[in-house]
Amino acid sequence: MKITKIKIRKIIPKEGLVGFVSFVLDDSLYLGNIAVFSRLNKDTKRLVFPEKKINDKAISLFHTVTSEFYFLLEKEVNDNFNEAEEPIIKEKI
Repeated sequence: MKITKIKIRKIIPKEGLVGFVSFVLDDSLYLGNIAVFSRLNKDTKRLVFPEKKINDKAISLFHTVTSEFYFLLEKEVNDNFNEAEEPIIKEKI
């Protein structure tokens, strides 16, 4: 599996959420809006895949099938997170 065009958007941290990641898989499928959270040790990040709530039940929109692919994607995010552009903080007028 080939991960390309990985894009990390940092946000102002809130309750552990620090950004979102998108990427293209095997030059064929775009996947986006994957949440990036800080782990408790703050040195690495973990991924949370999008869900939709229907009648108080969370339905996974997509997710990894194997742990090997999850850890490959997580490594890509951890390796590239620090190089991602910082969020723009707008000053109040």
